[in-house]
Amino acid sequence: MVYKVGNIPDNPFKKGHTPWNKDKKLGKGMCPNWCRLGTRRIDTYGYRRIKVFETGKWSVDWPLLHKVNWVKKNGPISAGLVFWFKDRNKLNCVCHNLELITKPERMRRNSLYTKILCKQEEIIKRRGSIIHVNSKLRKLGYIIKGITTVHKIL
Repeated sequence: MVYKVGNIPDNPFKKGHTPWNKDKKLGKGMCPNWCRLGTRRIDTYGYRRIKVFETGKWSVDWPLLHKVNWVKKNGPISAGLVFWFKDRNKLNCVCHNLELITKPERMRRNSLYTKILCKQEEIIKRRGSIIHVNSKLRKLGYIIKGITTVHKIL
C-alpha cells in the first residue's frame, strides 16, 4: 500500500511539518565528514593519503603519503619525475621503497612489451643451455629423441 505524506498511520510528522534544522547551517567543526590532522586513509586508487591541512580543498588537505614522506627526507620533487614503488606495493610508503624516475622510464617498466622481452630472454638462455647439453651428449655418443629420451649408440 502506498501512503502520501501525512497519511501514514502513527506518523509523528504531519503535513506542513517544519524540520528543526531547516534554516541552520553547519559551522566550522560541525561537518559530518571532519577528520583530525594526521588521519590516514586509502583513496579509491589504492594510494595512502594523510590529512595535513584544513583548507576545505580535498586535494590540498589530503596529499599522498609517499610524497609527504619523500619531501620530509629528500626535499622537493623535481618537475617531470614520478614515483616508482620498488616492491610494486602502493601501501608501502617508506622512503627506501620509493624511487623517482622519468615518465618514459615508467612507461618502459609498465609495458607488456618489456615483460615479454624478459620472458623471451629467459627462454633463449634456457634453449641455449639445452642445445649445449645436447651437443655434449652427442659427442659422448648419445642420441637424443624428443625431450626426455636419450639412447646410447653401441
